[in-house]
Amino acid sequence: MIGHFEGLTDELAKCAKQAERNTRGKVGKEYEDIVTARFLQSFSEAVETYGRKNPYNVDIQTHKLPDAGENSAESKFGADFLICFDVQLADFEMSNGILVQAKRGDVDEFPPMKTIRDQSEKMLQWSPDSFINVLNNRSYRMYPAIQMARSDGNKPTYRGEDLEFDEAFDYRTTLKLYSLLFKGYVGDNWVYQNVDFLTDPKNHGPNSRPLAPDGGQIENGGGMKALIISISDPNEYVELPFDREKRVDSFIESGFESFE
Repeated sequence: MIGHFEGLTDELAKCAKQAERNTRGKVGKEYEDIVTARFLQSFSEAVETYGRKNPYNVDIQTHKLPDAGENSAESKFGADFLICFDVQLADFEMSNGILVQAKRGDVDEFPPMKTIRDQSEKMLQWSPDSFINVLNNRSYRMYPAIQMARSDGNKPTYRGEDLEFDEAFDYRTTLKLYSLLFKGYVGDNWVYQNVDFLTDPKNHGPNSRPLAPDGGQIENGGGMKALIISISDPNEYVELPFDREKRVDSFIESGFESFE
């Protein structure tokens, strides 16, 4: 992949890191849902800035929808947001995505494990490429949901032994995780192909994969926030599997009126 467009994956990962730096100062002051929305906005803006210097077309699709309530997408899928990446070139193509649940935690204290386990189990019903994003004002850490779902006790343990916080699970920093995503080492093509299902408030369908949405209405439903980054050759038309009309250009339009 690097042979096709040198440095692109690392530069996009740096955009994610920049978004982390721009938002982690708010972790202790604002609800995690707002921090997550800010993160996606900042990520999107950084990618757009980079895209203006990139020889390929960089297209960003955003879905920033309410995700609260008993019948919300978060309740169904266990995730707060998803990130997708799609590459469509004449001689190379790849598309993948990850599901992410964001949890605010203190620097030296892990968030409540029972809730994390429950939400990890829900995400894993849909995708093995699911992560818990633990937010604090020093760093964002991405933990595999599969490890969280299989843990016991009220704090992270490994093989039944209490270990130091940083050694409890295999986490990746924002820079490392998104670098792996954009290079294709992690990511689930199913997540990308089913963006509409995962983010649409009318997401009536089965409780796990495979799915066949029937268009039914879920009362008081809501989607999850999403960011989809697509790279394509500038002279070629690419058919994308998600609805361009759902693009949200500002948080004000999507219900996040107050960011001050």
